Amino acid sequence: MSRRCSWPWVGGGVGLAWLAFMVYLHWGLGYRFLRADALGYWRQSGNGLRAFNPFHVPGWPWLIALVRAVWPSARPIPVMATWSLVLLLLGTWAAYALVRAYGGRACTAAMAGWLYALWPVTGLMFATNLWADVPATALFLLGWLAFQRGYWQLSAPLLAYTLLTHKALWPVVGLWWLLEFLLHCPCRWPVRILATAFLLAPLAVFWAAGARELGRWNWMLASNWLIELRAHRWPAFAGVIDTCLMGGWKAWIKGCVLVGHLVLALGLAVWAARRRWAAGVAVSLAVVALFGVLNAYEVIAAVRFSRVLAVPLALAWANAFPAWEQHPRAVSLVWALNLLGHFVYGWYTERIFYD
Repeated sequence: MSRRCSWPWVGGGVGLAWLAFMVYLHWGLGYRFLRADALGYWRQSGNGLRAFNPFHVPGWPWLIALVRAVWPSARPIPVMATWSLVLLLLGTWAAYALVRAYGGRACTAAMAGWLYALWPVTGLMFATNLWADVPATALFLLGWLAFQRGYWQLSAPLLAYTLLTHKALWPVVGLWWLLEFLLHCPCRWPVRILATAFLLAPLAVFWAAGARELGRWNWMLASNWLIELRAHRWPAFAGVIDTCLMGGWKAWIKGCVLVGHLVLALGLAVWAARRRWAAGVAVSLAVVALFGVLNAYEVIAAVRFSRVLAVPLALAWANAFPAWEQHPRAVSLVWALNLLGHFVYGWYTERIFYD
């Protein structure tokens, strides 16, 4: 089993799983990739530095725009799909390398990589639908890895671009920076303050430029507040509570998925706190915060971005069950069922959600 835990096996397996799922979506389901957020990102990429959008920050469109600048006639789906695969592999490698950096065995690192790529229910769907989930989470894990390996100077620009790639990563980056970088950076406090300014400056400049262009200082958050954050009955965890109170089989299944992920994030936060592991506490509490603020319309995003828990989950699992590698058949069965769940969710997305 140790050979299959090496990075080439993990990276190759993730690439094949991604390709198989793309084939399934395109030829099996007739999935239309260029719609919803994906279409918005492509259009936004044509606006260059003035990619002001009340819902989306410009990091993902700017990566797409880099290819369009070199290859103006490039088709949207090949460009975005290629970027998505590259960033998925980078994120998988970062999760793998982080576990190794924390002293985990190769098979534990492989588990983290597979968890990142095939996060239960939503992992493959949101790695192939050309949205910004994978770019944002991959950049975050790369920034975390740079810090853990001693290259703290590199973590700031990577995390600064993460803030420009998806708003859901704001609490993740913010808590990680507060609990990990500011408290554990091997640099003096004046340098930490300057690094924090460098972290926030790109987002602040873009926000100010958008305010000047659009004439509203709150342009970046107003639409999110109205559609994704505002809840009418509950002060916190409204998305989870309202979903559980809805009727029907879809709400029941979704509620179980939400509660399961919330309990997982809380459990990992407690586990990391007992071991005084600041980074683990930060990412776990950030995911809990996403569940706490998103309404029923958008709370599934908290599940999507729970993939940042791949590293603490793999380490916690190996700590609780040190002999898990000795049961390859059971492990293979679990991963096969997990992969099947992705194909079921892909069918649900195309045949029910978008129908």
